[in-house]
Amino acid sequence: MSASLMERLLGRDGPSIALLFLLYTLQGIPMGLSGSVPFLLSGKISYKQQSLLSLVSLPFSLKLLWAPLVDALHSPRIGRRRSWLLPVQFLAGTLMIWGGASSRVLAWIGDGPDQSEPDVESLTLFFGVLYFLMATQDIAVDGWALTMLSEGNKGLASTCNTVGQTLGYFVSYVGFLALNDPQTCQRFLPAFLLGDAFADEKPGALIDLAGFLRFWGWVIVATTVAVLLFFPENCSSRETQRVSSSACRNELPRAEATLAVGPLGAPGEEVHFFTEEILGGVSENGEGQGGVQDVQGAQRTLRRRGAHPDANPQSAATLAEAAEATGAAEPEGVLESYSLLWQLLFLPPVRTLVGLLLTCRVAFACVDAATQLKLIERGVKKEDLALFAPLFLPLGIVCPMMVSRFLRGRFPLRLFSCGYLLRMGMCLVWAGAVAMTGHLLADDGGAQMSSSHWAALYGAMFLITGVYSVCSDLMFVSQMAFFAQVSDPRIGGTYMTFLNTVTNLGVKWPHTLSLLLMDVVGVQDCSDASDATSEVMGGAAPTCRVVLDAYFVQVAACFLAGVLWLALCWRRVEALQQVPLSEWRVEIRRPNSSRGDSDGTELKRVEK
Repeated sequence: MSASLMERLLGRDGPSIALLFLLYTLQGIPMGLSGSVPFLLSGKISYKQQSLLSLVSLPFSLKLLWAPLVDALHSPRIGRRRSWLLPVQFLAGTLMIWGGASSRVLAWIGDGPDQSEPDVESLTLFFGVLYFLMATQDIAVDGWALTMLSEGNKGLASTCNTVGQTLGYFVSYVGFLALNDPQTCQRFLPAFLLGDAFADEKPGALIDLAGFLRFWGWVIVATTVAVLLFFPENCSSRETQRVSSSACRNELPRAEATLAVGPLGAPGEEVHFFTEEILGGVSENGEGQGGVQDVQGAQRTLRRRGAHPDANPQSAATLAEAAEATGAAEPEGVLESYSLLWQLLFLPPVRTLVGLLLTCRVAFACVDAATQLKLIERGVKKEDLALFAPLFLPLGIVCPMMVSRFLRGRFPLRLFSCGYLLRMGMCLVWAGAVAMTGHLLADDGGAQMSSSHWAALYGAMFLITGVYSVCSDLMFVSQMAFFAQVSDPRIGGTYMTFLNTVTNLGVKWPHTLSLLLMDVVGVQDCSDASDATSEVMGGAAPTCRVVLDAYFVQVAACFLAGVLWLALCWRRVEALQQVPLSEWRVEIRRPNSSRGDSDGTELKRVEK
């Protein structure tokens, strides 16, 4: 098995796979850095200002709005995908170099020579533009992967996306926070790497944000130049032309079929093996893939022909060809793409689903948005919290595989409801953990705590985080399985991306609103404070006494909102799973088509 995989990786697609992995890794660098900034500013700015910072990732939630432009507008000489990849990636690298020059970004976070107040507006604008550039780069790279890899290796594109982006985020989030903290460097790095600066009693950080930005900015610029010189975009390979001819003809790409096939079940037994690459690799922060719909159409076609796709292992090419027989095709041109998005909004089941997706995560808003900030406020080191992140990477891979068997039937959202209930309960557990942490570290920041007590505290937080992560995975995987069931296979990529965009918006707005209200809903006694109007950390000066923490008020309010959502929407969730697939379909009318489908909708013939 491993030898076969290595043979695929080291074949003619080896350089392309390496390039995709590198591009997705670089994509995660600015995202991880922007995620570390709230930790750097913890204690320096108010939660209202933190809510403004949380908006920097909004472009990834809204990239559907300009994705058709990226697909349709390009220079034939440079290439359809490189026409966007090269300029936006070069701009991102240049912007990072500029931000790190003259310690500009250090002044924005309040660590400049004059030690001024943090400039949250400039930070939000800076990282927001970086997110916009990386979101556009993501659209271009996703499309390039369709023509860059041969048919047998197309499934590896999503693997490169998931692993590369996660690695980039880890390097710039966990790596930077660790290298920026002198104590963490002294604990984990050998002395010869630290230099003489760490011989002082109060050593500085091994690297600051400005230096980190400059380094990775130059790496991104160098990579862009290498892509320009050594990686031309072409469609000359026979296998690439056979499957991706529409992309070479400057049409919008069709959602390609990617399916993990093999001896997963007995002949004649239908096996749906959903993995991260099948389900779109979204993690609430990216664009979903549309491959599942074409695979389902291929399975229906093969069953009508008297064969089952799992009876004999098929290649992705065979499934893609069968999917073409179902009439799967993406819209042509920018105007038609936007027209179909408009049509989706008027489908009754889609409108119901959109309403559910935009409101269901209110119950978890406070825990998702403010728990880590509250732990840091109570004395837990931000570097220790950051080091938890890589430990849960295997869990995010294994959990979807373990629950895939429960997603084969008609009611995958029942697993969503189960995860929802468990996650609501874990929100209360997190509130108790934050309260206990504040009690243990209230007097001296834990200076008198023994190592065994610290180990017990971190062990409890690790366990709670793990269970909460599993609950989130249950909701995410079942939700993506339902998207795969109902999406129109003729416009699979557009349909899935639309639903994922709505999902991301449903995550973003409660998160931002929770941080915005954190300064408002708490009760504090500042009668003895010298500066009762200070806005640092929840609207209180350091000497103010917290009577009722806004965090616990919001957790209770969000829990009640979750109970109300269940009361009003539980039956709607069940009813959505019983809506006929025909009611989820949109019409694609082509005046010059050569054949139509059974319901009279005219479809363009797919040329092979």
